[in-house]
Amino acid sequence: MNPQMQRAVGPLGRALNDVLNDTAASVGRGDEYAQAMQLYAKAKSWQKFGADTWQFIKRAAPTAIGVGAGGRPDGSFAPARLRTVERKKQWPKTDRSSTE
Repeated sequence: MNPQMQRAVGPLGRALNDVLNDTAASVGRGDEYAQAMQLYAKAKSWQKFGADTWQFIKRAAPTAIGVGAGGRPDGSFAPARLRTVERKKQWPKTDRSSTE
């Protein structure tokens, strides 16, 4: 939705809510309508939270599984040749017998 339409939808929604609230109040159901709207708003926020959480899990799971299985953080696994090269880069062993 473009910015102009977003600016127009806000006041329209508020005006519609005011009309519905006045209509419910005119038949003695204003409090019931207000409670229903609060319940609806809370349910929608939980629905959005659930959807956002699920999207995060779907994006993060492949990386977490790859790292947990011995892979690198980018999700790929190092070939055996690279793992042996990395072992050779460790601290060199010193010959302690010559210094004693």
